[in-house]
Amino acid sequence: MKHRTKTGLTLGAVAASAALCGSVIVAGSAQAAPVTDTQALRDAVTVGGVMEHLTAFQSIADANGGNRAAGTAGHEASLAYVQGLLDTAGYDTWTQEFTYERTDFTGTSLSQTAPGAVPYTLGVDYFPMDFTGGANVEAAVTAVDVNLSGDRASTSGCEAGDFAGFTPGNIALIQRGSCDFAVKAQNALDAGAVGVIVFNQGNDVPGDDRFGLFGGTLGSIIDPSLPVVSAPFDLGAEWVNTPASG
Repeated sequence: MKHRTKTGLTLGAVAASAALCGSVIVAGSAQAAPVTDTQALRDAVTVGGVMEHLTAFQSIADANGGNRAAGTAGHEASLAYVQGLLDTAGYDTWTQEFTYERTDFTGTSLSQTAPGAVPYTLGVDYFPMDFTGGANVEAAVTAVDVNLSGDRASTSGCEAGDFAGFTPGNIALIQRGSCDFAVKAQNALDAGAVGVIVFNQGNDVPGDDRFGLFGGTLGSIIDPSLPVVSAPFDLGAEWVNTPASG
């Protein structure tokens, strides 16, 4: 997986700005709209009308690999759809270029190599965190200050002292909780870890799944060669209790 700066396109229109992933809509109208009386506009927005456009966007996604993410063919088709609607409505539209950072997955895998070979499934057993680095690593896994009992309160990986005795060159197995993923990853890197697995905390939090697979972000690249992935609680607990795991 690698990170790179991409150039995108924006199309203009205030009314449709929420409809596009990664696009800002700007448009000029040929007619002056009422400044204070918005009743006609509000009356024109109906559930049926909204559903019509959502259905159109879903159809675009279905025809373009299942997504409309910025920089993909689905995004370009979404842009054309919105621009066509605005042009038909009498707006003068244009596109503007901008830059942004994006993570591109060029291939990813996770598997246990010891004591037995076990392959894991992307999106079920693990998921790369946003701004992860990319590298092929095979190493022993070392659990870092985890808590699998009671309320499973965890500050795993939040302090440099958690890595006392950590063997440089190993993969750090860290439990979710208490501090940002970036802090955990940076402390692991400073301790010499060549990879990081952050497994879910395994506690009850209303409105939040602390047991299943979760998505996470580092906010920015910690190190371009440090892979950082998330995993479910049960799988993390299994690794903690697996001797000589790799």
